[in-house]
Amino acid sequence: MIYCLNGQTLAACLRSDWADLSGDSVPLTYCIRGRILKMKNMLKKLWQEEEGQDLVEYGLLVVLIALFAIAAMGKLGSAVSNVFSSAAANLTTS
Repeated sequence: MIYCLNGQTLAACLRSDWADLSGDSVPLTYCIRGRILKMKNMLKKLWQEEEGQDLVEYGLLVVLIALFAIAAMGKLGSAVSNVFSSAAANLTTS
């Protein structure tokens, strides 16, 4: 649930079109601006943190290795199929 700066829910702010903040009437835009400011600060803080970057880098590395392995398995599978096909052909002609 989303709350405005004065503790009211956003739905209550939208219904009244005015939010009461410590006795003063302030427009709804002030209530929403405060929420947007909090979100901007949180995103800025997340952008500057470096704690989870190692885990993301390892995850990307695993994904790249998996993609390479899938591509290699496709080529390897067709090569193995050709070897067995030629071996079967040699056994039937012998």
